[in-house]
Amino acid sequence: MILSSMRNVVFGYGEELVIDRLTLDIEAGQFIGITGSNGAAKTTLLKLMLGLLRPWGGTVELNGELAADGKLNIGYVLQQIASFNTGFPSSVIELVRSGCYGRLGIVPAFHQGTG
Repeated sequence: MILSSMRNVVFGYGEELVIDRLTLDIEAGQFIGITGSNGAAKTTLLKLMLGLLRPWGGTVELNGELAADGKLNIGYVLQQIASFNTGFPSSVIELVRSGCYGRLGIVPAFHQGTG
């Protein structure tokens, strides 16, 4: 099953072409590493894949599993540390662990009552 597909994608900033006719498939269960020097369009590639940018040409498809609320089960963390709120009262590991509390029985699951 293909989770993400890009066909002949073309994109740039201003008049500068940064991605030229890229074709890429990512299969379910695959782990992908995107490497390259600064300015090699790694973040641009991810933003195109997530629909945060629109390609000048070609097609981008993201066939992710939908959650109950109809949203894609996908996460993306920006690389720009300048926009990070340093006053946030948790470390990264504390924040990640908090997502497991309900499943581990540490905090009872919240259920909204009716009536």
